[in-house]
This record gives sequence, structure tokens and C-alpha cells, in this order.
Amino acid sequence: MNSSRDSFLQYLQFEKRLSPHTVVAYGGDLDQFTSFLHNSYNIHVVSEINHTVIRSWIVDLIERKITPRSVNRKVTTLKTFYKYLLRQGVVAENPMLKILSPRVSKKLPVFVEKENMDSLLDKVEFGDDFEGVRNKLIIELFYATG
Repeated sequence: MNSSRDSFLQYLQFEKRLSPHTVVAYGGDLDQFTSFLHNSYNIHVVSEINHTVIRSWIVDLIERKITPRSVNRKVTTLKTFYKYLLRQGVVAENPMLKILSPRVSKKLPVFVEKENMDSLLDKVEFGDDFEGVRNKLIIELFYATG
């Protein structure tokens, strides 16, 4: 498993030319997955891994309160890893095809109510000179465009 991991990381670094930070993150994700395989299933060979084992790792991550965004990155690491292994002929099938990433909730944007913006524009004295008109226009433009 370690030789596949190392060749995959070299592929990411030299052929895909990913950022060194990304390569380190992918390596860490694979190390965590490998540790889980050894400790929970006593698996040491890539070909013994199936989608059930991968799902149990995802459940373990969620139970350990890893954020959905981090879990998704780890799942992406495995998806990329298995695509690489499939192209290299190391595995016959990709168990990641049966894996869905956890949903990440989207944050709603914070906005200023129209009444509050009108109040702000009324209370602040911008002046009638070029800078005052410009400053007021900049604030109105920022508000109007989000």
C-alpha cells in the first residue's frame, strides 16, 4: 500500500503539478485511511478494500466530529487515488464509484436591510465636493452589488 501511496504522491507533485500543500494534505489523508484500515480491518493490501470499508471510514470520521468539508476533501483524496490506481492497473475496479460525499450545508449570505442602509446614508455627512459624492457612491455601489 505504501508504494502505491508514494507513487501516487509523486504523480500529483510532478505530473499534475499540484501545490506542495495539497500533496501533503493528500498524503495525510491517505495515512489516516491506511491507519484506519490497519486498526479496524487489518487490511494491508489495496485490492482488499471495498466500498463497505470506505463507507465505514467515512462514518468513523463523522462520528469523530470531523467537519463535512474535511470529510469531503478526504473522500476526494480517495477518489483521485483510486482513479490513479485504476489507470496504473493496480486495482481492477474503483470502489469509490459507489461512494457519495456527505452534504455540506451552504451558508446564507449576511446582508444589510434596506432601511438600515438608508438610515446610514442619511446620517453620515458625505459633503457635496468630489470626495463626498465619490465616497457615497462607493458605499451605494457596494450595497447594490452585494
